[in-house]
Amino acid sequence: MLKIEHLNKNFKTKEVLKDLNLEVHDGSIFGLVGINGAGKSTLLRLIAGVYEPEGGTITLNGKDTWKDPEIRSE
Repeated sequence: MLKIEHLNKNFKTKEVLKDLNLEVHDGSIFGLVGINGAGKSTLLRLIAGVYEPEGGTITLNGKDTWKDPEIRSE
């Protein structure tokens, strides 16, 4: 399960994601839809561990995607 709690991401003074909460359960299909600049790609890069969040946590099967390099390789 992918679980995102109170996620925040900024680029300089631009607030991109603020207090985002999300759960995606195993076996489900989930889509991200939004206008350009809504934060879709930023969210995916945060989940993949490319970007470091300013606040909040992202866990995949209970492991932090930023702190655990093994989970990023999956």
